[in-house]
Amino acid sequence: MSQEQHPQQFLPDMGESPYLAEMPAPNPKRRLNATPWSTSFECDLIDTSNGVFTHEDLRLLANVNCSHLSSGTAPTLLSLKQHAQSLAILIKKISVSTGPVFIGDGTLTVENEAFDWLADLSKPYENIDKYHNLPLRALQNQIASEDEMLGVTHHCPLTIRKNLGGYARGRVRLPPYESGHGLLMHANECLELLDDDFGETGGLISMLPFSSGADSEQMACARNTLTGQWLIHHQHLTLRQRELECDLANLTDILAKEASIPRQILHYPPEEHDRRTKRQDRYILTNIGDDVTDLIHEHLDKREAEEQRHLRLCEARGVHTKGHDQGIIQLDVVSRVSRIKGHGKESPIFILPCSEEHPGVLATREAERKAPEIRLVARKPDKEAKRRQVFEAEVAAETARELERVRREHVVLRHLYEQQLALMVGMGNGPDEGKKRKRVEDGGSGNTERTP
Repeated sequence: MSQEQHPQQFLPDMGESPYLAEMPAPNPKRRLNATPWSTSFECDLIDTSNGVFTHEDLRLLANVNCSHLSSGTAPTLLSLKQHAQSLAILIKKISVSTGPVFIGDGTLTVENEAFDWLADLSKPYENIDKYHNLPLRALQNQIASEDEMLGVTHHCPLTIRKNLGGYARGRVRLPPYESGHGLLMHANECLELLDDDFGETGGLISMLPFSSGADSEQMACARNTLTGQWLIHHQHLTLRQRELECDLANLTDILAKEASIPRQILHYPPEEHDRRTKRQDRYILTNIGDDVTDLIHEHLDKREAEEQRHLRLCEARGVHTKGHDQGIIQLDVVSRVSRIKGHGKESPIFILPCSEEHPGVLATREAERKAPEIRLVARKPDKEAKRRQVFEAEVAAETARELERVRREHVVLRHLYEQQLALMVGMGNGPDEGKKRKRVEDGGSGNTERTP
């Protein structure tokens, strides 16, 4: 198979950059190479040409670079000693010390002691103990930057750092800032952003609507994630809780207050095989306190008063109404019937009269009619949200001021235009006068062509 040949491209010669020319060339006499924990270090003091430090000293100072020397603020002897003291205290806390160590005398000390590195300062400290070479992730600084306006910014726990060479230990890519607390705070920040984006539709809970057959591939993948499964479980659990609450409310309504139980149902025969019930034993009136009784009588009183007015009207019109004042007053009301689950026809039927207007079950009816809603507790807005709101308010105010300025300019320009137009009309130089003059000139030259 032949390969397509592309013409070789050469970069244009831009000349020597003046900025690159000003950069000093690397000087091995005053530079320390980078380490897995710090960048390369270069300063005037360690320049071997000054006679203060030798090449052997530079080899001993291979790990001297730290934030004290690379922060942009010149260190002092006091700050260096304080830094060294803090490091010594830290090393003492995380290691074991069983005896004193004389600094720099070269005497034999117990290996792997806390301050065995002070026994000989003439050579770099080395230790092949596995516990000395374990990464101390709990000591890593989680703060990435600090600003007066934005505050403290932490490292992302998902940041991947390439760890090559002998420090990789079998892992090519290593998340250096990964921790339980960091991952939890990072996940919380992501969820807060999603909750803010879906705030108009109900927040984070509304991110995944109820399952439907028209779900896209992306929505199906979202439902299969850990967060999606969590949200779906929370939705189903909340809806099931609402159903149980309604069932409990209805059961409480049935058992509340007085109940009318037929006398025969309390005297079943002792034989277990004889469980036949009579017709009058099949119905039990429930929750028939004075409140619902008064309500029913109130409706019946209104109905009876209407019939009395109708009878008086008939008498006024000469219709005989004698004997019509006897009889009954009837009223249709909505009642709810219930029975025990799993008992079939053997279960008595519980009747809740006037269930739609019953004073004792109004809360239950409202809970049943209300559409199910799943909401989160309103969280306190963070500083970033406040800053964003302030910035949006400033932008809106600036836009309003700019719009007002444009409107004022439009009014001024329109006023000037009207003045100039009135002046031209008054002097006979207006647009209408010009058209008339041109029409007269065209007629005088014998031009008979007419323009429609």
